[in-house]
Amino acid sequence: MSLAHDLDHVKAVAYHASKLAEDFSRKLKLDEETVRRNSERAKIAGFAHDAERIKKEVEPHGILSARWFEELYKSGKLGITQEDFEIIKAVIQDHELSFSEITEKYAGSPVLPVAQAVVAADKLFEASGYRVLERRSFFVGRERILKGDLKDKFKHPGESWLAVLGETIRRLYQVNHVRNYPEELRQYVDELHAIQYEFYRGLLLRAGMDEKEAANYLLKRGFPKLEKAKDRLEEEGHLSRFPFKQEFPSITEAIEKEHLEDERKEGAYQLVNHFAISSSPDDAFLRAKPTGNYWFDRWMSGILNYRTKN
Repeated sequence: MSLAHDLDHVKAVAYHASKLAEDFSRKLKLDEETVRRNSERAKIAGFAHDAERIKKEVEPHGILSARWFEELYKSGKLGITQEDFEIIKAVIQDHELSFSEITEKYAGSPVLPVAQAVVAADKLFEASGYRVLERRSFFVGRERILKGDLKDKFKHPGESWLAVLGETIRRLYQVNHVRNYPEELRQYVDELHAIQYEFYRGLLLRAGMDEKEAANYLLKRGFPKLEKAKDRLEEEGHLSRFPFKQEFPSITEAIEKEHLEDERKEGAYQLVNHFAISSSPDDAFLRAKPTGNYWFDRWMSGILNYRTKN
C-alpha cells in the first residue's frame, strides 16, 4: 500500500464517511434503520476503499480494491448481508469518481448516500485543506515519481514540485472542483480549498508561469489525465477571474490577496521537497522544524494540527 494512503488515511475517511452517510440518508428521508446501516456501510467502505492503492497507480485502484473486498466477503469473515456487500463493493469500485459524477451515476439507487459520503470524506476532508499538502507532496512528489506512472516523466526530487503542480491543476479543475459539491458542503469546500489555492499559487510562482502556460507545459511533459482539467481551466481561469466569488469568499481572498510572494514561491517548493525526500510522512514530521519561511511554517503547522485532531 502507498504510505500516503495508510491506516491514518483510511481511518479518517471511515470516520467522516460514517457521519456524512447519516446526513445524506436523512436528507433522502430514509428510515432510521437504513440511516444506521448506511452509516456502517460507509465506515466499512471507508476502511476498504484504498486496500489495493499501490505506488504505481497504473490500474485504477478502486477496481483493485473492490476485487480484494469481494474475496474478503467470499471468505465469510465480514458478517454482512448480500445487500451490504453489493452496496459497499460498488462504492469502493467507483470512489475515484468526483462527487458530482457519483451523484449522477447512482441517482435513485440505494448506493447513493453511501457513495456520496465516502467520496466527500475522501476527496474533500482528506484531499483538501492542509491534509492534502502532505499527502500529495509525498504520494505524487515521491511515490509516483520513484516507482509509479510518473517515473520516466519527472526527476526526483528536483521536479517533484512540478509533478505536484500538475496533480493540483487536475484536482482543482476536475476531480475536486468547487462546484462538484452540494450547497450543504460549500462552507467546508470554501475553507479547505482556500488552503489549496494558497499553495497552488506558490507552485505557479515557482514555475514562473500562469495557469494556462503551466497546464500546456505539463501536458507536453506527459502528465496524465490532465486534458479535461486544462479545458476547464481555459474556460474559467480561477487565479485570474475566479467565477464563484460570492459563493466562496475564503477562496476568493486566498486567490486575490498577495502576501510575501517570494516566500510563498520558496515555501511551496520547500514543502514538496521536504516530503519528497522523506522515507515516510511520519519521517517528514520527525524532521520538521521551523524554517523562518512564513508559508512553509504556516502549512506545516496546519498539517501537524490536522494530524493531531484526527
